[in-house]
Amino acid sequence: MAWWKVSSAGKDINPDLASERVSPSFNVETLTNILDGGAEETQRRRSVVITIQKDPVFSLENLYFKTQSERYEGAVRNTFHLKKKMKDLGWEENGREMEYAHRALSGEYSLNIHGVFIRSLTALGTDEQIAKWLPLANNYQILGTYAQTELGHGTYLRGLETTATFDPTTQEFIVDTPNITATKWWPGELGKTSTHAVVLAQLCSNGKYYGMHPFIVPVRSLKDHSPLPGITVGDIGPKMAFQQVDNGYLMMRNIRIPKENMLSRFSEVLPDGSYVKRGSDKINYFTMIAIRVAMIGGEVVDSLMKACTSR
Repeated sequence: MAWWKVSSAGKDINPDLASERVSPSFNVETLTNILDGGAEETQRRRSVVITIQKDPVFSLENLYFKTQSERYEGAVRNTFHLKKKMKDLGWEENGREMEYAHRALSGEYSLNIHGVFIRSLTALGTDEQIAKWLPLANNYQILGTYAQTELGHGTYLRGLETTATFDPTTQEFIVDTPNITATKWWPGELGKTSTHAVVLAQLCSNGKYYGMHPFIVPVRSLKDHSPLPGITVGDIGPKMAFQQVDNGYLMMRNIRIPKENMLSRFSEVLPDGSYVKRGSDKINYFTMIAIRVAMIGGEVVDSLMKACTSR
């Protein structure tokens, strides 16, 4: 039997571990219901897990014998097969079934960071920008990523070196990674998948710097998926984990993008280069803070729940 079929129902569990689990000082099923949010929710979760495990497309058999490319391709296949299955079963796009399905797939799915791209757009974009970009992203006509971390600058966001300089004569921003340390490094789905990126860069206008701001930058052709002129992009290679994710690198050499590609709900550059701020500078940190909080709930808490109940 494949290891992933060794489920929480108790089949093929090591006898020593099984003997410890039958005599806890608390009722395991009661705790399971509490952690799930009720007995009905426990039943729903288990039903989703069984549905996923019975589908051969989702098989995790021989997972660690697969190449990085095979893991990546399998994750993409799982993602779109799950979307079809959800539609067939009537599961809501952002419902609990999706959460349970992802948990059952043990991370072997893709387009998580495309969701971060969408979240950045809806949180930081104007109504006009959302109306333009969101339908394209929701229909997968464009695939997005979130490019913040740089090779020389991880959590030190004020030290980011990528620049976006406004040119009032053309009403464009010139996006540039001036040094090797400014290379965007590690964004998921950048290595092979994404056509666009929300790039965090130091805004410069009329010779003055205004700190980190988000810009939508096209990185690959929508015709043949090749890197656009001035773009160097690719996969960072094997990692100690997340082999199914195409974490990537990105260098931009004086890329020109329209003025409208700066996400401008809370700050804007006017045609003459004047800068207008409509809130706290900290708002541009929103996306990554929200993702870090979500990771605690989606990665850490779920694992602790499994450890407490094995169910």
